[in-house]
Amino acid sequence: MSTVLTGCDLFGSDDEEPAVDEVVVIGTQVDSDFLNTGQFGLSATPLDAGGSAILADDIDTEVDLRVAEGSGSAQLEQSIDLVASVEVDRVRRPSGNDLAVPVNLDGSGSMAGNDPDRDRVQATEAFFDELESSNVTFESAVFEFPGFSTDPELNFTSLYQDFTSDTDLLREATDQAGSSGGTPMWESLDELIEYSEDERPNDSFEKAIVLLGDGIPNAGIVTREEVCQAANDANSPIYGIGFGPASDVSEMAESAAVEEMRRISECTQGTYIGVPDENLENAFAGAFAGMAQGTSQGSLSFNVQVESGLEQVQEQGVERLEGTLRVTSGGETVEGDFLFGVPEANTSGAFILR
Repeated sequence: MSTVLTGCDLFGSDDEEPAVDEVVVIGTQVDSDFLNTGQFGLSATPLDAGGSAILADDIDTEVDLRVAEGSGSAQLEQSIDLVASVEVDRVRRPSGNDLAVPVNLDGSGSMAGNDPDRDRVQATEAFFDELESSNVTFESAVFEFPGFSTDPELNFTSLYQDFTSDTDLLREATDQAGSSGGTPMWESLDELIEYSEDERPNDSFEKAIVLLGDGIPNAGIVTREEVCQAANDANSPIYGIGFGPASDVSEMAESAAVEEMRRISECTQGTYIGVPDENLENAFAGAFAGMAQGTSQGSLSFNVQVESGLEQVQEQGVERLEGTLRVTSGGETVEGDFLFGVPEANTSGAFILR
């Protein structure tokens, strides 16, 4: 879902900005009222040939939007011509400090069915590989929920590896991921935010959390709103990767699970990405690679406005849309693809997926 294509000179631009060599599309932000507003968010990191981010708020961009092929969309009665405009909404610049980015893995019982081959383990290891190859010094830690009293300060979370830059230790810790118990996601994130504040190697480290989940959090003693507040107070965005029921591009998608993952990312100024069912290992790896680039190099948040074609999308029951983000800088143009599920607001105002 998150692809990187090398640059080519499509427009013959001759500006003075660095020449873009690739663009990593990180994820999307799609609200439940998308069919009413036609707006959605898109996060991406353009990179030059040296792997440095190009974070200009006036960078030249276009978006091509279309009905996704082979993604479960209804048979179209007629072709839909979608026209969309795009502008930079926010620039997330890295502080230049070292990075502290723990990973929180969903280890609930549903994982046995949704990830029987434990693809999330290989994908998380790929995340560490990507961070290791970046230009940023980092330390990470590995957690899983539900927890089993592996640390006296953690009641809902298992700590498999505390903060370290040793990727061998991080990989070994990730291999402990299991699949049993419930889904205390909010309680676990609340503990993780506090742990990161207390235990990260240095107060100056830039913070972020990567969350991988497949289901609806159990009702408990902490709410999503409280996690949002704690994450924002700590200046620690949450990057959510949803799969199975929590992926908006999965055949198993459940509206409540997708909404929870989308909202926790959006309210903390992070990014959500849903991975498709097919070729799960590569999809995970691509998602984690995008997260690694976004957390280490910074990113651009784009606001995309669908100008026409949205009524036909609703009338014909389109389930998924795909698009191409085209970025031009320094006389070079690159493209990155994205995919998202189309939400529909029912009469009660609740969020559902087609």
